[in-house]
Amino acid sequence: CIPGRREGPKGTKKAPPRNSAKRGISGDATLLMLFTSNYDLDDSSKDALQRLQMFSNMASIEVTAVAGEDRSEFAHSYIKQYVNDQFGWEENSKGVKIKLNIPLGAGDTRPLVRRLRMLGFYVVALLQKHDQQRAAEVAYDEASKVTTVSLGQLSIQLKVGSMDNFIPLIPQTFDPRTKAALSELGGLISTEYLAELSQLLDYYFAQALAPAVVVSKNAKLIETLVSVVGKQKDVHLLAGVDAASYKMMKSLYDPPDTP
Repeated sequence: CIPGRREGPKGTKKAPPRNSAKRGISGDATLLMLFTSNYDLDDSSKDALQRLQMFSNMASIEVTAVAGEDRSEFAHSYIKQYVNDQFGWEENSKGVKIKLNIPLGAGDTRPLVRRLRMLGFYVVALLQKHDQQRAAEVAYDEASKVTTVSLGQLSIQLKVGSMDNFIPLIPQTFDPRTKAALSELGGLISTEYLAELSQLLDYYFAQALAPAVVVSKNAKLIETLVSVVGKQKDVHLLAGVDAASYKMMKSLYDPPDTP
């Protein structure tokens, strides 16, 4: 047997396990430990961590959000990828091309990603009507505060609702399950919020927003809404979850089929 090596199955030779002489991450320079936070690392916390051998060489690095041309490139890339994924298109073959002329904000990219997914939803809706046209444009008009999503001769004009969601200027539903669910709510919701709820359900069924959150002081409305949405096709309902005991989480970055 060769020193420093061990016998494997049927006489094959295998290198000893990495770090076999000293188990644990503190002595293994091939392992990187990363902590991420939205807040600065407090000096006392840093001092406490560095007293441990495994964190003795810890360094604090500030990471800034993507900005400038990089932010624009990110936004264009993200919305194109979102739309292409809905159709299973490859970007280099028959994928969609999208021109963005909208405010991209600054700092944290999560609000931007949320808006891009909503705008991508409308690009998908237009492509479903005319998928031979693969060049779309999304433009914001500062004077009217209206965002227009265009695909050839087709377009949808959007405004921002009370919860910072894009909703069509002319109310419409895109998913038959939304219409079915709303029809069972009766007079539980006022017409003032009906268009916003309708669009939120469309986003939910399309998995464009995760999570899609509805907040109301009307317990009967919430109970009925959960029930009617839970009856729709491809919806899996977990009812009666105690929010004081369980935390329900779903991320925009989770695979679409994540429950």
